[in-house]
Amino acid sequence: MQTTKQLLDRAKKAQGIESDYRLAQVLGVVNSAVTNYRAGRSHPDDAVAARLAELAGQDPSSVIAELHAERAKTPEVRALWMRMASQLRHAVAVVMMTIGVAMISLAPSPDGAQAGTLGTVNSYSSSLYIM
Repeated sequence: MQTTKQLLDRAKKAQGIESDYRLAQVLGVVNSAVTNYRAGRSHPDDAVAARLAELAGQDPSSVIAELHAERAKTPEVRALWMRMASQLRHAVAVVMMTIGVAMISLAPSPDGAQAGTLGTVNSYSSSLYIM
């Protein structure tokens, strides 16, 4: 499970931000808000959590679920939020993989692409197809 502190640090690192003061400016919150998030005195709302996730290059929906799990009052509620975060991560992975496959299959083939035969290797005929 990712903690708020880890998310703050990942967002700063990904964006090359060196101070919590600058991170607060980027997030559009007061500096004391980031200080309070880091100390656990308060938690970012969902909009700020989504912005932090985007800055860190992570999926906002699963990050929001993880942060809800972090502040859950009971183990049952924490487990519920962690299951949701896991399901969201898997769903995002499937969507990204599907998009990648679609992009590859829809990509135009280079001009003059041809299939060829390598010849005989150890009495077996092998073919190599290059796209």
